[in-house]
Amino acid sequence: MPAPSAVLTPLQRKLLGFLQACDQKGTRPSYRELAAGFGWKAVGTARDHLRALAAKGCVELPGGRARSLRVTAQGKAQLQAKAEAMPAQGPGPDPVAGLAQDLVALLAPRLTREQFRAGTCLWREGDPAKRCIIIDRGRIMAFRQLPSGRTVPTCLRGPGEIVGFPPLFDGAGYPTTVQVLEDLEARVLERADLLDAVQDGPTALLMFKVFATRLREVFKVVEQVSHRSAVPRVASALLALAGETSAKGGFTLVSLPLAAGTLATALGLAPETFSRAVAQLIAEGILHRLSLRRFQVLDLARLRGHAEVVDLS
Repeated sequence: MPAPSAVLTPLQRKLLGFLQACDQKGTRPSYRELAAGFGWKAVGTARDHLRALAAKGCVELPGGRARSLRVTAQGKAQLQAKAEAMPAQGPGPDPVAGLAQDLVALLAPRLTREQFRAGTCLWREGDPAKRCIIIDRGRIMAFRQLPSGRTVPTCLRGPGEIVGFPPLFDGAGYPTTVQVLEDLEARVLERADLLDAVQDGPTALLMFKVFATRLREVFKVVEQVSHRSAVPRVASALLALAGETSAKGGFTLVSLPLAAGTLATALGLAPETFSRAVAQLIAEGILHRLSLRRFQVLDLARLRGHAEVVDLS
């Protein structure tokens, strides 16, 4: 059975079959001809798809030239295999989001629905913690002011996640300023209702689980920050921002909700370091750039592999 990273998506299998048919006829399509044949607007899309196949050992690209392409024995074996290609999978579920769903079910009677426009400041660093939110739609960015006076982004949160939860327990100030990046729909929990809910055993247990998971997340961030390469941090961020997998072609799309330089700062990276990490993922056939802030994931398993860090359990 091929390794997960060697499993072909439906579109990759279709492309490989086309290349083998051309090989048998003694023809070698160029990148431009492949793009036209598959309806891709950019020649670079065809190049990235072939690089992804080469990374999986299905084709060889001597000198990076499409007209020198050869389907390997492994590629032919993939096409001859009777087993169907593994279904495309979207990004793995965020563990905190999963716990949040259970917690929300118990807290439902105490929650109120609210909407916030993009640009709204939900609270500022140091404000007394009075409420937290569970995001249903949209994204927020948290910022913190350094002693030097410079403001830096610290995290990005999206649907299914709880924001502002831990500070409610001690009633001290929020550790960060939170601003709405995209129009937000959320359920709001007031501090008084949270403290009242703590008296309930099952609810309190779920709250502690959320705390524990957040703590493990911090450990993973520390591990990534200490990693000599920026790629794990960038890969993890792209996975967190990934949208639904397209049923047509089986690819996952990633949209950056803010400028790459701002996202780089949130990851503790210089903008040029972030750009180099993205360029490496593209060169490895894992990503394809669609526009300045939009990417297509060509190999989700390998992107996850780059994002993996040591589990400090």
